[in-house]
Amino acid sequence: MLHDFSIFIQAGQALLHGQSPYTVVGYFYPYPTTFLFALLALLPFNVAAALWLSASAAVLILVARRRAWLWFLFPPVIACFLQGQFDLLILGLWALAEGTASLTPRSPERWGRPGAMADLLPGIALALMALKPQLALILIPYQLWQWR
Repeated sequence: MLHDFSIFIQAGQALLHGQSPYTVVGYFYPYPTTFLFALLALLPFNVAAALWLSASAAVLILVARRRAWLWFLFPPVIACFLQGQFDLLILGLWALAEGTASLTPRSPERWGRPGAMADLLPGIALALMALKPQLALILIPYQLWQWR
């Protein structure tokens, strides 16, 4: 249980000890993600795992809303929780990009105002989604379908 998450923690520990995270067998994420895992590696494993799983559950509940309980019964989602995978957090990034893209105006005059950061959120979220580029195989057709 939590096989993928334990690899993430090992990569974070390697970084904290001045080693390459790529010495950890099974770790293939981009280097900047290792900093997130290094922060989690500072915590006891059980605390870090609880935080990771809680964040994943929170993302699923926020994205699915009233139907979240159905998604918790879906076998791939169960597998994400059992393995401690990154996919549900990336789903949250995609939802952030989708939601902020439709809610924020794109006017240049906005840059000098306090809410200017909201214009950057979709791009930041999509850039972070590059952590799992294979998800584009699902999201690009979905976006094209929504666009028509």
